[in-house]
Amino acid sequence: MKGIYNINKKMETALRSLNNSDIPKKNKDNIKGFVNFLSSKGVTVGRQYKYVYPLKRISKWLGKDFTKATKQDIQRICSNINSNPEYSAWTKMDYMVVIKKFYRWLYNKDIEDEDEWTIPVLVKFIKINKPKDAKKIPSDLLYAKDIKFLVDHCQRLREKAILMVLFESGARIGEILSMCIKDVTFDDYGCQINVNGKTGYRKVRLVGSSPMLSQWINSEHPRKDDKEAFVFCNIQNGKEGTQMDYNTLRKIFVHLKKRSGFNKPLNFHHFRHSAATHLAAHLTDA
Repeated sequence: MKGIYNINKKMETALRSLNNSDIPKKNKDNIKGFVNFLSSKGVTVGRQYKYVYPLKRISKWLGKDFTKATKQDIQRICSNINSNPEYSAWTKMDYMVVIKKFYRWLYNKDIEDEDEWTIPVLVKFIKINKPKDAKKIPSDLLYAKDIKFLVDHCQRLREKAILMVLFESGARIGEILSMCIKDVTFDDYGCQINVNGKTGYRKVRLVGSSPMLSQWINSEHPRKDDKEAFVFCNIQNGKEGTQMDYNTLRKIFVHLKKRSGFNKPLNFHHFRHSAATHLAAHLTDA
């Protein structure tokens, strides 16, 4: 399947990035070995993919072979993850799952009977607690005035448009990043976008973000005349028009937050929750 859902292509890219990275070769081999193990257990490519980048990042934070890590090393990494304001509660939980599952495999992979596998001492302290959206407090939610503030500090139309579209649509980040120009139809009322998500295709009406989206596509998009081009694409030299990925957008958010001095959480899950809360408030007032 094309775009963000072409997970096999995404996996190839992730593994190529892993091979080209500067982490220890032994760590690369163990990450690939873990992926092969997951594949042998029938884990989908989509789930396998979600382990590659986090493990590569963890290897960089660790600064040594996975097999030489101490409990103190893992505690330090977990502490840094949990104290990072750029990570949502779900992202933090995902990292804990990745670390614990990976080390369970790493320390037991030579034992054929998985029933005999044990959890290594260095990761036994990790508790996996599913986040509760109810814990989000209103003061941390994003509001229209917050989006305006962020948009005013954006340096490119692309960033302004994606912020506004994400907030107004409440769509998942994968739905927005996989959207092509042909999926956007402008009319007298704004525009309609076709997004493809977990429940299939659906139409979403945009009003407030429509002018900025139109300006981005028609003024600065490197492939504006190509209906098959991704709406939110890369624009740097050598990558013009290629699909923007999660990590690129995450970095944009990080730099925007630092540059603007914005003091609220700014991550994908929080963005979606804020959009849903904003919509619910309007429906209640109506």
